[in-house]
Amino acid sequence: QDGDGISGKTGKGVREMMDQIGDTLARRVAAAGSATRARHAAALRVALEELTVARRMLADDQAGDEFLAEHLRQASRSLAGMIGVVGHEEILGEIFARFCIGK
Repeated sequence: QDGDGISGKTGKGVREMMDQIGDTLARRVAAAGSATRARHAAALRVALEELTVARRMLADDQAGDEFLAEHLRQASRSLAGMIGVVGHEEILGEIFARFCIGK
């Protein structure tokens, strides 16, 4: 959908984008059966599940933007974990798990 644009503010193009992402992930999950790393297959499954829920929420207008955003965030985290991207939450969790701070 080149040129049509996507707007988080108005919602224009969001449903189409979600459909395209979901379709791409569905194909990758189907191919993940032959993946050499089970972790990658699991990450793709989680991302697909989160995007499927988000797509249903968009289609049914079931929940507010904050719930939709959370499902998209979880899908993004799952995919980021697959390629080794570490977010600030993981870093802080590791620090607090290993060190006694502020007792």
